[in-house]
Amino acid sequence: MENNIEITIDEIKKVAKECKFKEPTQEQIEYIVEHYNDTADEDPSGYWRLWVEQLLYDADVIKTN
Repeated sequence: MENNIEITIDEIKKVAKECKFKEPTQEQIEYIVEHYNDTADEDPSGYWRLWVEQLLYDADVIKTN
């Protein structure tokens, strides 16, 4: 089953803040939006915040201290 779920920039930034990442750049946000549905398809029993967190790592967003 292919997902077609919308994710907003504000949701991405919120997860980044909650998970103690620096604010993602526009390029990193575009990467996350582009790969979001593929990540959901690969982990159908997962949760959207975990998908975003993994994509933050995949997009090389830096963690804060």
